[in-house]
Amino acid sequence: MTRTDQPRARWARAGLQIALAATGSALLAGLVSATHAAYQDRVELNAGAAAAVGNPVEFEVQVQDTAGEWQDADTEDDSVAVVTIPDATVTTSRATEFEVRFRLQPGSPPGTVVPSLTARSGCDTRCVDLFSRLSFSVAYDGVPLAGGVTAEGFNALEGREFIDLQPGDEHTVSLQFALDPDTPPAWSGSATAVVLAFAGVSS
Repeated sequence: MTRTDQPRARWARAGLQIALAATGSALLAGLVSATHAAYQDRVELNAGAAAAVGNPVEFEVQVQDTAGEWQDADTEDDSVAVVTIPDATVTTSRATEFEVRFRLQPGSPPGTVVPSLTARSGCDTRCVDLFSRLSFSVAYDGVPLAGGVTAEGFNALEGREFIDLQPGDEHTVSLQFALDPDTPPAWSGSATAVVLAFAGVSS
């Protein structure tokens, strides 16, 4: 028999403000004041697994904050902020990037973790529309996984899960993203957000 514990959440988020300007035939699109974070969206414990039976350590996905500390970000509001490189702007011609480090809590059962990209809850219509115009390139532990995909395309990608993860082993999800060149210049100053959510299930 198996049982599932109460759903939990661990997050990475990015709040983005849009700055657009038309220069001749060139469109410059910038996202400024970006706030990025990571959280655990859902964690399920397979109690029938050998590693889960009698284990006093809870099955958790943890994300690393900017101070190098590991956090259990149970909700989007508790999500761990991460830093954007080279700064908090992204344009149609230059990608902005950020990296999220995560692990299974040391001592917990092994398992599988599936990252997903979502807009932040509470996004209004413009915010969601801007999010859908972001193009992502994603790498796992330095190995390219997807390039030039929307969040919807990434979330539908087969093989995006980390399989057979061992507790305490650190892994990274690296993202680069840029804005669709056809984003209307009139949207300058609008805002959107990026959330990287991790769902996990124990082995």
